[in-house]
Amino acid sequence: MSEKFNCKIKNDLGELAKVSKAANEFLEPLNLDPKIVYGVNLILEEMLTNVITYGYEDEGTHEIDVSIGLDEDEVSIVLEDDGAPFNPLSLPWASHSADADELMEEGLGIHFVRNMMNAMQYRREDEKNILEVCIDL
Repeated sequence: MSEKFNCKIKNDLGELAKVSKAANEFLEPLNLDPKIVYGVNLILEEMLTNVITYGYEDEGTHEIDVSIGLDEDEVSIVLEDDGAPFNPLSLPWASHSADADELMEEGLGIHFVRNMMNAMQYRREDEKNILEVCIDL
């Protein structure tokens, strides 16, 4: 079994609902564990919010490519954007003793994503950020 979902969104927070709806329409017939579907949605929302909110220095319209792949072992989410270089792997892991204020400073969204995923890879290629996040089935 190998399934693939692709869409493009603009760098506008209003686009998050569009990608969430489309991703859920892709995931629903696959009968995945609800925890996996929740994880995919959380990762999409948190990582896309970061790209849209912090990734662009200009007010122009930019496209963000979103893909979700499913094979027998994992779900992979790939985000590709032309924003400022940003490697989320370069951020320190939040300590288990961190309080809410510390987590907010360290990036709460990335903390959530790190707790949902099994692997994350980042690369900068052709002036684009390419982030892949994988969740084991």
